Order: sequence, then C-alpha cells, then structure tokens
Amino acid sequence: MIAASTANNRLLIFNRTSVAPLSYSFAYQLPVSYADPHGFLRINDSFLYVTSWFNNTVYSYNALNLYNMSWTETFDFSAIPVAPSSNGNHIQIDECDRRWFSLGNYGIKIFNSSGSPIGSFTLANLSVFDSLLTDNYGIYLSDISSKKNHSY
Repeated sequence: MIAASTANNRLLIFNRTSVAPLSYSFAYQLPVSYADPHGFLRINDSFLYVTSWFNNTVYSYNALNLYNMSWTETFDFSAIPVAPSSNGNHIQIDECDRRWFSLGNYGIKIFNSSGSPIGSFTLANLSVFDSLLTDNYGIYLSDISSKKNHSY
C-alpha cells in the first residue's frame, strides 16, 4: 500500500502483513521532488501516477525493484497553463490513453499522452475532487463544494 505524506513531500510504502485480519506494516518512505503529493492512480504493482496538489502536475513512478526501494520518478505534464492555481486532485486514464485530471474549480481538464490539453469538462459551481469513468463513458464526479456525487 502507498500513502502520501503531503506535508513531508514523501510517499509512504507499506507491506501487507496479513489478509485476515487485514494489516500492514511500514516499509520505507520515498522522497518526492515536488510539493504536496496527493492523488494516486495505480496502473500495476510497479507503476503509478501521483498528482501534486500544490502545482497541478503529474508524475509517474516506476519500481525498478519492489524490494530494495528503487523507484524512478518522471515528470509527466503540468496543468498550470489551463489551471493556474493549486487544486491538482486526482487523475484517470481512459482506454484511448487520455488523462482526465480533476482540478477543483477548474473542473476536469483532459490531456493527451504527451500532456497537451485536448478538452475539458466543467459545470458551474462544481469543484471536482475525484472522478470515475465507466466503460460506456459515464462519469461520476465528487464535488467538494456541495459534498455530493454527481453522475453524467
């Protein structure tokens, strides 16, 4: 399991020690090169994306070896040109390899795999914290301002 320690700019790595009852033990911490790691998108056991709440950027992590704390951090893209203030919440990737980045009051900005903006999804008075894309392109959004979930 991986958790973000936002205030310390670290990712915390835990090992599962038991399935029933479910329990974890702290393994190690991984420093990051940016402020406020926040949202995660797990691709598999050795690859994930992490968003920065502070500067609306996305980084990827590749585990070179899961057991010896060897990970590479790669800057993927920045949403600052289309969402200049902090609120980089969570990211989803669809089957066409588009990145749907939830950016609070900026809604969702959509980027191609190279990080270029290609679209957006915004609604008045909606502050998107997270999203879920379904197979038929239904979308569920969690709204920070109203503390409600919406589906479209």
